[in-house]
Amino acid sequence: MTVFFVSLTVFIADSIIHLYIQKHKAVQRGEDLKGALSKIVLMPSLYLTLYLASFAFDRPLANAGLIFFIAMFYTLGDLLLVLKNEIFFYLGVVSFMAGHVVYIIYFSHFGFSYITLAAGIIVYGALFAQYCHRVMVKKPPLAAGYMAYGLMLLIFACGMASVFSFDHVYSSLLALAGVTVFAYSDTRIAYNMIGYCSTSDFTIMLTYVLANVFLVLSLWCINV
Repeated sequence: MTVFFVSLTVFIADSIIHLYIQKHKAVQRGEDLKGALSKIVLMPSLYLTLYLASFAFDRPLANAGLIFFIAMFYTLGDLLLVLKNEIFFYLGVVSFMAGHVVYIIYFSHFGFSYITLAAGIIVYGALFAQYCHRVMVKKPPLAAGYMAYGLMLLIFACGMASVFSFDHVYSSLLALAGVTVFAYSDTRIAYNMIGYCSTSDFTIMLTYVLANVFLVLSLWCINV
């Protein structure tokens, strides 16, 4: 139990530190080493907390091996994006997409619904169409890349909608909440890059942290 609380404290403290750095980054004229390191610690500490919670509360995690791969791909994605290099940026995006795919595979073990898939296609498809319209209005040099980026988020969202389980409603709702907030955070990054709007790094990172908390809670709520 003690180790669990230590891990949880590390995650909460690291999140606060990183968000504080993002809040004052404009004053500091760029993200420093502390900002980069605190970001890299976020995912390992969060998923380690989930793992330790299973022992602290005697609640086994379903398909723990898949959860390990999710944590690995998300951590690697953060690490690659921190390196601030175009090639590493694309590799980071691929790493996150791999994590998204593992999430879909994870939840596919518990259910599949054509109803929620259809609803997901309608809702998220409409949001994707809006995203594409905004990208095309700005006509950025790498428009195709931004379209592909949005398409990956659409696949993640619709994929998670398709594996909605009515036997695990709370878990499925938390997962969809996480996916939706995740998509919001990532589209804000894209909008900033193409000059459509300006969303603060603090807001982007806050929604990123919240999205992952929702996703981790969805893993915790699965009945095993």
